[in-house]
Amino acid sequence: MLGIIAYWTEGSKTKDSLVKFTNTDPEFIKFILKWLREICGVPEDKLRLHLRIHLDTEKEKAENYWSELTNIPKEGRYKTTYKTSGSKGRRHNKLSNGIAPIIVCDLNLFYKIMGWIEGLIDNLKL
Repeated sequence: MLGIIAYWTEGSKTKDSLVKFTNTDPEFIKFILKWLREICGVPEDKLRLHLRIHLDTEKEKAENYWSELTNIPKEGRYKTTYKTSGSKGRRHNKLSNGIAPIIVCDLNLFYKIMGWIEGLIDNLKL
C-alpha cells in the first residue's frame, strides 16, 4: 500500500510507457526501488537512473552518490543532463547531488500501478 501511495503522490502519470518516480529524499528513493524490485518484480536490467544536475554540481561525485545509493550500475544510467534554473541563480535549497528520477520502461507495469491507485481511491470512497 505504501508503494502505491508513494507512486500516487510522486510518480509520473503520463501514458508514455514509463514508470517514473522522482524525489530528492535518498531514503524515499531506496524505498521506491525496494517496492519496484520486490513487489512489482522489476528485474535489475530494467531499472534506469537519469541524473539531472545544475552546472555547478560535481558530476562524478553526484553520479557515484546515486549509483551507490540505488545499486544501479553505470550501464543502467541515462546520460547525466544539466538542469537550468529559472531562479536566475537565486536557489535557496541547492541539491548537491542533483535529482535522480528512477525509470522503468514498461507500459504493462504502468497500467498495473494506475489500476492499483484507482482501486485504492475506489476503496477509500473519495
